[in-house]
Amino acid sequence: MLSQIRALNTWTTQLGIDYLFISMALASLLVFALLAKLQARWAAIPACTAVCSVIALAMGAPFRFVTSPGIPNFNPFYWWGTNTGWMLGLPTVENFIAVIPFAIIGVVMWPPDALGLIAFQRAGYPAGTEKAVLHIDDTFKALGIRQIIVALFGDAVLTDPMGTYVIPASIIKRPLVAGQILAGMLFIISGLSGYLLDIYNFPPVVRIGLMFGVFVPLFEIGMRLLKTARDAQGAAMCLATGLFINPVIGWALAMAMENFGFLGPVEPERLEKMRQVMTRRTQLVISAIVLIVVFVIMGWVGLLPGVPKF
Repeated sequence: MLSQIRALNTWTTQLGIDYLFISMALASLLVFALLAKLQARWAAIPACTAVCSVIALAMGAPFRFVTSPGIPNFNPFYWWGTNTGWMLGLPTVENFIAVIPFAIIGVVMWPPDALGLIAFQRAGYPAGTEKAVLHIDDTFKALGIRQIIVALFGDAVLTDPMGTYVIPASIIKRPLVAGQILAGMLFIISGLSGYLLDIYNFPPVVRIGLMFGVFVPLFEIGMRLLKTARDAQGAAMCLATGLFINPVIGWALAMAMENFGFLGPVEPERLEKMRQVMTRRTQLVISAIVLIVVFVIMGWVGLLPGVPKF
């Protein structure tokens, strides 16, 4: 959330348009509050981005279409070649090391993301729609197959329906299958038009869309899951460490402190559920190892603030 706010503020400052940032911020907050009152938060992404885009254009922000319509290039050698396309080339060992922290973020965020969405769905879906609730195993299998296919074609971007689709679909409270078909059709049409990236790269669209379509709903899901003082302490520890150092280290540190009992005693019911998966000693060892591994990797690639690369 903070990175999006900073990027949007930097963009408006570079344009030299006074009051643009504060105007978009107030407008998006008012629109989101109105949608919440009308129980129409499913429209947060198009409504907030549209209002902010109109404000930006009206105040003189530049925008133009530069991409031509057409079918994308599906030749893997075009995208992975060193002298064509995006000049990516085949990855080296250094490339794999550099993306390890982001891979950890993906692995760390998907399971709690999915569990939070399931809790959100079960709380909001009407009776008789149990089959529409997200199934984690099937979802991750499908996403894994999808990522392999798009990577072979040179896509290489870690896009997924978790953030861009499932969260708004959970808020709209309707079965995922129908919405997924509709979203897929719209994505194909937008992609063939060639204008999708032009629109998406417009800062009021991408920044405001992420803030009010993804991060704010995730905040709400997280706050709904805070039921005890220990939960609040763990969340505060995670946020504070994430802001000071790095979000991945924040998660690993909060997890280790919680598992070791530094945030207060663990409930007996939760301990019993944990023992069904692994022993208490195994859990503590894994928590410590994960924290050490994450810290070393972050220092290895230079993501520890003020610390040279290991």
